Amino acid sequence: MNDQYVVRLVHKYRKKGLLIDTNLALLYVVGSLNTLKIKEHKRTCNYTIDDFDRVVRFAGLFDKVIVTPHILTEMSNLLGKSSELQNILSGFIRSSIEIFKPSISATRTSRFAS
Repeated sequence: MNDQYVVRLVHKYRKKGLLIDTNLALLYVVGSLNTLKIKEHKRTCNYTIDDFDRVVRFAGLFDKVIVTPHILTEMSNLLGKSSELQNILSGFIRSSIEIFKPSISATRTSRFAS
């Protein structure tokens, strides 16, 4: 994938928003608490501070960050009971757009083979 392709995609979808998956959203939440915690948390220990910085910069190119209830539930479960992380998650939820699409509808797209 070349840089121009990525630039075109960002330009095309900037207004629609960025759907962020569970793992990268976890990295964002943990890193937002403290970038040194990235290596300590069992769900983000394979990432680096540079990875966190890339996620923050890339997400910042979009007008909004989109999540689903499934992503948020998984995030909450994987973050554990840390009140600090749950508070950061709460802020992340408030700053994102939550959409719900039933799984049956999602499987009717061209990305799923029949």
